[in-house]
Amino acid sequence: MDGSLAIEANRAALKRIVATLVDMAGFADGPHPEVPTDAGPRRTIPRILWRAILKILRPAEAAARRLIIAAASGLAVPPPPARRAEPRPETIARSCAVWALQ
Repeated sequence: MDGSLAIEANRAALKRIVATLVDMAGFADGPHPEVPTDAGPRRTIPRILWRAILKILRPAEAAARRLIIAAASGLAVPPPPARRAEPRPETIARSCAVWALQ
C-alpha cells in the first residue's frame, strides 16, 4: 500500500494548521490586536492566546512526526561506510605497560 494520497492530504491539512497558528499569533499582520501598543511594542503575546496556540500546536507536532515517518517508510537508505578503527592513545599506553611487565 502506497499511501501517498493520505500523506498528501494530511500534509495539506498540517499546512493549514500552521497558517492558522501564524494568524492566531499575529505574525502575519504585525502586532496582535489584543496586545497593547501604548508602551511600545511588546515581545510577548497574552498567556491565554499562548495556551490556545499550544493546545493546537502539540497535536499538530505529533501529527507532523507521524507524517514524516509515513513519508519516509519507503525510503531505502544505504548503510554508512565502515570506519577503520583507530587505536586510542590510552589503549596503546596500557598495552605497552602490560608488555613491559611481562
